[in-house]
Amino acid sequence: MDVNAIKALLSFDSDESWAAAKDIYMYGKNSEIYRKSPESDPYTVRSLQSLATSALRKKSPWYTFFEDYHQDPNYADGIIMDVFEGRGKWGNAAREQRAEMLTKTIQYQVLYMTLLAEAADAEADCRSGDKNDNIGGAHSWDEVAAFYIGSLEGTTRGGSNDFSDGQLQWNLANKRSTQFNTQVPEGYALVNSEIEDDLYAGKGELDAYACDSLAKTIKRIERNSIVPMIQSVIRYALKAEDLSYSSSSKDIAEAEAFALAVLPIVKSVDKAGAIVLENSMIIQEGVQPVSEGAQRVADAFYKTMVEFELECELVGQADGVEACEMFRKMANPASSIWSSASLLFSLMLAGSVSFLLTLS
Repeated sequence: MDVNAIKALLSFDSDESWAAAKDIYMYGKNSEIYRKSPESDPYTVRSLQSLATSALRKKSPWYTFFEDYHQDPNYADGIIMDVFEGRGKWGNAAREQRAEMLTKTIQYQVLYMTLLAEAADAEADCRSGDKNDNIGGAHSWDEVAAFYIGSLEGTTRGGSNDFSDGQLQWNLANKRSTQFNTQVPEGYALVNSEIEDDLYAGKGELDAYACDSLAKTIKRIERNSIVPMIQSVIRYALKAEDLSYSSSSKDIAEAEAFALAVLPIVKSVDKAGAIVLENSMIIQEGVQPVSEGAQRVADAFYKTMVEFELECELVGQADGVEACEMFRKMANPASSIWSSASLLFSLMLAGSVSFLLTLS
């Protein structure tokens, strides 16, 4: 609900509305912290900034990927506060660009890392033998589900049909599934169906204190949860490849924001792939975004998908671009070798003809 409110406030081009959005980010509004005695305990709320700087993040092994990549323990909060206060690359960009950088960083860096941390914390609670070791005695696995799905998806199976409702990973996956043709028959994302099964499995495993099984379930959720991020990078590579680095389009900011949400993870697996993403999606003065084309960006995820055992059908394809093209090339290397040999022969033949023409 705080994210939704911030989005609404940032849609207005006034200092007052942006200041109000900053206040909600820093101090919170809608997420009340449990009070054991409502009559005597003070009313307090958690803030998005508190999540962006929380020590809980360090429980996730993936946190170190982001800290190392940015060389900043509070990397996401740094980006957000720079934009709010008019500093850095995006601090003085077009209003829509600043708004997208803010909201996407909150949704897919701050809240995504909170999801990963809550999953790690649930495993720790399992191994300590206390599944309710949380504020107010909340069930550890309910917190994991909460930070993947959010509170605005409604009660319909698969979530709200209105993509402006949900604000977290579940919503992003559903939105991308319509663009990458990766929906189940019920009309929501295939990857959400997979994670839904794991959410049910994880709750049962934690209730039974089957901690080794829970750890495997968490690993599947971690890995599958980057699918909508991969799809988002590909989608905005398609949008950005026709834009200049100096464009005022919001698509430029979204391209970078989505790339930053997954780049540290890719770099932990494949440094070469991460360099491709950086050169294509991180906006640099004087450098054409996505200069090698959107398919080259999609190919940069190949090794990560192999390492994470992500199935091609989870990612799908959009506008003829797909992350799994490299899988076919690697499955049929003979065709790639033949293509390379044919090209080499053509070049040699052209050189021979040129030489003969020179002699004549």
